[in-house]
Amino acid sequence: MRPVGMVEPVVRQMILCEEVERDPDNPRRINIMGLMNTVIVPPDEPMPFLLRQIAVYLLLAGGRGPATLSLSAYQAESEEMVYETAGRSVDLGQDPLRAHGLIHRMQDVGIHERGVYCIRFRYNGREIAEQFFEVR
Repeated sequence: MRPVGMVEPVVRQMILCEEVERDPDNPRRINIMGLMNTVIVPPDEPMPFLLRQIAVYLLLAGGRGPATLSLSAYQAESEEMVYETAGRSVDLGQDPLRAHGLIHRMQDVGIHERGVYCIRFRYNGREIAEQFFEVR
């Protein structure tokens, strides 16, 4: 049973990129830089490869109440977890119509081999969205 006032959100957008920033002149405007669907590792670069940052922009709607959010990265074929963030506490309030734009940054993600990887978003420990990218 879910505690009173807690409603799981719908993930409207989950964008992987190199950087996300709020416009200093308009904090409701989000700038996405370096959209990430394929990462090219130079052929002479040894594996494992360290991906310095994956920025994740999430637009959530319909959620209410306090929650713990986290992200994890998996190698898609093997399901091996290669990175996990600590839980982040947020309060989505009580307005079911309010959208919440959240920015997460994953630092120093270890890529063990070329292939497809998956970033998963967890809300109170439950995976509710995922996004894939390829490493070539």
